[in-house]
Amino acid sequence: MDNFEIYWRKLVLSKNGNLWEFLEKLFLNIISYFYGLVINLRNVAYDCGWFKIQKASFPVISIGNISLGGSGKTTLAMWCAQILKENKRKPCVVSRGYRRQSSKCDIKIVSNGKEILANVEEAGDEPMLMAKKLKDVPIIVARDRRLGAQIALTQLEVNCAILDDGFQHRKLDRDLDIICLEPSLLEAPYLFPRGPLREKFSSLDRADFIAIKDGNEKMVEDFEKIFSYKMITPIGFFSYKNSGLKNLKNNETISIEFLKNKNVLSFSGLANPQNFENQLQRCGANLVGTERFPDHHTYKDKELNFLKEKSEKWKAILVTTEKDSVKLPLKFPAYVLEIEIDWKKGKEKLVEMILKSIHE
Repeated sequence: MDNFEIYWRKLVLSKNGNLWEFLEKLFLNIISYFYGLVINLRNVAYDCGWFKIQKASFPVISIGNISLGGSGKTTLAMWCAQILKENKRKPCVVSRGYRRQSSKCDIKIVSNGKEILANVEEAGDEPMLMAKKLKDVPIIVARDRRLGAQIALTQLEVNCAILDDGFQHRKLDRDLDIICLEPSLLEAPYLFPRGPLREKFSSLDRADFIAIKDGNEKMVEDFEKIFSYKMITPIGFFSYKNSGLKNLKNNETISIEFLKNKNVLSFSGLANPQNFENQLQRCGANLVGTERFPDHHTYKDKELNFLKEKSEKWKAILVTTEKDSVKLPLKFPAYVLEIEIDWKKGKEKLVEMILKSIHE
């Protein structure tokens, strides 16, 4: 599956290819057509009331996207949880727990807001990361996010819920729908499997706020032109800023200045690793090598040994992401680049909308 994912991403992003690639893309286009029909029928069924949308007894905020892969939604969900905490609310985060090990119990309390109650295999990497960073916020994984949120309300001391990656989970009504957009969509603006789109761009009609990672006004124009869609929903631009560098061997966080002029071998399991690698270079690191793994990759012992041997051979330090760090063994000889949201536009408007949604 991992090798297939790598090949698929390379294929859909390629501009010019041979005859075989052309035929592969043609085949993917045919599948995309039928996939689009199914997704459109599903959305129509919800819009017309044929599929029931259930209203929760507490405020629900969804952070999601319309594409596969990273768009910043998990980091934005953590930021949203902090905003709610600062305003005396008691949020929980409910996630599907992508690529977690299946179990007899579909719902798992990863953290009760006091202690972590699951391992990364049971939780998934992103819920485990949230549990470690949001130490006083309950984290729950559940395929049925409605049921997961309801259990949080009855069993834990919470009064509102954040759905991580919840835009397509339409059976639960929400008070605020926030969508994250990834610039790489402009490179492959097609429905899955021809491209990364989960549903048509016009599905943004359901959104209340659009947050574009590494976005600007020119990018908005590009989105509107390529997708023939006028973005009238409130829009914000954000990026990541580096907040520290954690040493996994002793669990201490040091200044990002440590990376300046250091030989660095990066490794990551991300949908879009280029952003992470660019961040390291902006920190002044001498990036001597990059090891890219599929998104949500689980590291095997032989891969970890390979990374250690390569870093020793090249006299470089290993640096990875926060999402990858939760799947590494204790005291693994690597550093973790810690990040946080840095708003360029739209922060005040989004905070206003968040607070309004929880007080209605």
